[in-house]
Amino acid sequence: MRFKDVTFDYPDIVSTCSNNGNGPETVIVYEHEDTRIIYSFNDQGKHLSLSNPYRDITGSEIGYSIEEIMKEDPANLTGYISNNGVYHFKHTTLNRHEQYPVSDILQ
Repeated sequence: MRFKDVTFDYPDIVSTCSNNGNGPETVIVYEHEDTRIIYSFNDQGKHLSLSNPYRDITGSEIGYSIEEIMKEDPANLTGYISNNGVYHFKHTTLNRHEQYPVSDILQ
């Protein structure tokens, strides 16, 4: 699986994610076929969103995004699935949503 950095194709996403109220963030957008990853980070933590409008996200996509893009151990993350099917993973001390260990989401 190979995700391509397409950040410069989505200035609107970068602008929205960079100004979310958590201070300045670096935002990188990746795509592989119809799956999109939005990865943002700053000194307060990391956040990764994973979505595909045409099908469910696979376990291998989740694993790849956590290990290769976030470079984190899943045990150190919390996450949730939003109502629109987007997977969110965080490594942070800021909690805005009810979150679950990644192992619970993969079940």
